[in-house]
Amino acid sequence: MSASSKCRGLVIGSAESGLGKQVSAWMASRLDPTDGWPFRPWKAAESVASGDFDVVVWQLEHPDVIPCSAWLKLVAQCPITRHIVAVDWWCDSLLRNRPEWPVAVIVRPDALNGRLDREWGALADEREISLLPFTADRNERFLFDQERLDPALARLDRWGHVESPDRELAASLRDLLCESGYRTAASDDPTPALLLYDLDPWPTRRARLVDLMTQWPHARVIGLAGWPGESFDGLPPGVVIRPKLATWPTIMADV
Repeated sequence: MSASSKCRGLVIGSAESGLGKQVSAWMASRLDPTDGWPFRPWKAAESVASGDFDVVVWQLEHPDVIPCSAWLKLVAQCPITRHIVAVDWWCDSLLRNRPEWPVAVIVRPDALNGRLDREWGALADEREISLLPFTADRNERFLFDQERLDPALARLDRWGHVESPDRELAASLRDLLCESGYRTAASDDPTPALLLYDLDPWPTRRARLVDLMTQWPHARVIGLAGWPGESFDGLPPGVVIRPKLATWPTIMADV
């Protein structure tokens, strides 16, 4: 028996959607062909309660596929099942406009494969892998879903600076910079190689950003946005915008 056959999974949603294709590609790379998890449409979502599944992937193609209250009732009927709510890049606005959704289960595309690996690895291979509790907050989810960069990319001779009014987020980003080989203290460097700057709330944060970019004209600047598509009028040229709660490789892409 293969390890993958020990993990019984189900996917609620369309296999033809963008998220469905991503899940299918993950299954093709991890599971034996005979052990692939079936897809069922949302109209058959109640079948989750009658099945014996280790993990269920729920594909939310848009925020109103199912009310959170209805989803929680389904989940309550299978309390030992692990749940992943795969969403597209609007997930931050989902959590902002519908705060009743549990933060821990919401997973964006760039973190989805890593989350699936952890859930499948813990269940199928019976490895001692720490899983994210259902009650985890945004900061715990952010740290859990980070994929570390290759240590070979270490930049121990470079300074990375973080500016954010969110102290927990700033501390998390500094930890990740250190793990990627950056120093987070200025030392003798006149200019940081990298500036991670939280753009929220905008435009209140604009003046400080302009001051720093004037002071450090050679720093690579990554602006961290609350959600993709947000408009930042008056944003200085040269700032690369990334979702602030994206995985670390996404934030650091091309740096």
